[in-house]
Amino acid sequence: MQWHCDMKVKKDYYSDGQLKAEYVFKKGELIFLLGYHQNGRLWEQVSFKGGRQNGLSRIFDQDGNPREEWSYKNGRLNGISRRYYDNGLLREEREYRDDCEIWRKEYDRQGCSRSESIFEEATEIKLYYH
Repeated sequence: MQWHCDMKVKKDYYSDGQLKAEYVFKKGELIFLLGYHQNGRLWEQVSFKGGRQNGLSRIFDQDGNPREEWSYKNGRLNGISRRYYDNGLLREEREYRDDCEIWRKEYDRQGCSRSESIFEEATEIKLYYH
């Protein structure tokens, strides 16, 4: 473990010695996680507050391209999340409020809108684009 003021960083490694993850603690509480692919590129980035996910969490592919982004508040999905195709274009966007999905928009591999859904009282209202 390394000490930085009131922060502590714990590191885990793959069996070949490559960095696997870094856990950042402040006053003993986990505040940030960085996970790495075995090739050394960033795999995940997660923020915490009060022991729960808080803020934007991101997942990356082995080439460093974004695959998913999730927005959390106090451990619950809140705000816009995004998923991407392997070509880097947006696959879908979802909006959450207190872990409940309230809106979704899907895109095809060329980036054109495919459908949009609104959720009201656990019922999905879906619009398709041609």
